[in-house]
Amino acid sequence: PLLLSDSLSHLGDLLTRQAQLDAAEQVYREAIQVASLRPNDPASRVQLANSQYGFGVLLARQGRYEDAKKNLREALARQQTLYGAVHPDIARTLKDLAQAVADGDDPNAALPLMQNAVAMQRQLHGNEPHPDLAEALNDLASLHDLLGNYDESEKLFLESLAMKRRLFGDKHPEIANALENLASVLADKGDLKATEPLYQQALTMWRALLGETHPEVAMALHNVASVQYDLGNTRKALTNQRESLAIFRKVYPHDHPTVAFVLNQIGFWLTMSGDYAEADRDIQEAL
Repeated sequence: PLLLSDSLSHLGDLLTRQAQLDAAEQVYREAIQVASLRPNDPASRVQLANSQYGFGVLLARQGRYEDAKKNLREALARQQTLYGAVHPDIARTLKDLAQAVADGDDPNAALPLMQNAVAMQRQLHGNEPHPDLAEALNDLASLHDLLGNYDESEKLFLESLAMKRRLFGDKHPEIANALENLASVLADKGDLKATEPLYQQALTMWRALLGETHPEVAMALHNVASVQYDLGNTRKALTNQRESLAIFRKVYPHDHPTVAFVLNQIGFWLTMSGDYAEADRDIQEAL
């Protein structure tokens, strides 16, 4: 049973990264069920915590933030019982719990959780580059950006990007993600001319790494479109945003919040362009 639950959990991790979210959910549920059958076995308790963590991350990807927070908090409690106060798994779960809290529209409550995750990663790794530390720095920077702390956000994004280049080289999903995030805070600071090339670099990298039908490609298209609209290139922006929407419809459930968000943005841009009939259809569906 332990080997089975371990393999199921890893399969769930992989399916989540491939954006096969429905299949991943079934696999995680089975992994949790198998790991729960031996509550007195220490290795099974570790595996249960791992599976519940992965399931929580998946639920957040699906936009089911309340369920995600519940599972991540349960995984965190299990890990703290197993490992004590400081452990790589605890730091990782803290980070993803903070992200789920922020994505569920409470960034102020998420900030101390994310700061604790970064502090624990620094305690674990010191000044040495490590993927978990780079990711935690990136996510803390994103929270600061969301809260309007742009200078602190840019500083943390640059630290994370430099660390990721040392770890992964110049062409890697982590680099594409870091370029997008740095572009985001530059856009928020009003430097749109520096923003668009970074988003275009990320889009090209995502396409080369993941193909055309993946949520990361869709989000990159959305980011490029948003900057193009702000720069006054409405036609290009709408073309890219519609392509983004088509991908999101393929990979996410119909009622996913990102689908609604992109529909609403297209509707707003059409409204501002005077295309009221088409705008009304998109906004009604978004609503």
